[in-house]
Amino acid sequence: MKKVILTVLASVFLLNMSLASASIFGTKVAVFDLHKVLQNDPAIAKDQTRIKQHFLPAGQQLIAERKALQADMKVYKTKKNDQKLAAKIKQEGSALLTQQADLQRQLIAAQRKAMQNVLYKIKIVVKEIAAKKHIDLVLTKNNVAYNKAKLDITDLVIAGVK
Repeated sequence: MKKVILTVLASVFLLNMSLASASIFGTKVAVFDLHKVLQNDPAIAKDQTRIKQHFLPAGQQLIAERKALQADMKVYKTKKNDQKLAAKIKQEGSALLTQQADLQRQLIAAQRKAMQNVLYKIKIVVKEIAAKKHIDLVLTKNNVAYNKAKLDITDLVIAGVK
């Protein structure tokens, strides 16, 4: 009786293992190097140029205001008891810090939005490649300890993004 139970349990175990193996081995997997795709995406360079052109005037304005504040501070060193100048410096300094923080927040938001657009485009390209090649699972290379070279679709993704 024990032999029969052990045989049945062993059979069930082996059957479960073979079904699990079939589902694992039947899954077609691919990887791509996201960093390499991003480096080769011309949209990123265009986005960076566009963002730089958009924020450059505001950045130059902040630099000019900082220089004016520094000039006021030099004058204040010679006129230490000038309360009006001290108040002006304090107000200008506070305003400058607020403007810098606002500009930095806007810049980060613009960069984030641009990156989200690029990543969305990459995701669409990866989905298209996966559908054409009947791939069930696509991972980024930095999330994989090892993969065979034949699983790498990085060049296809780069071509699709361009």
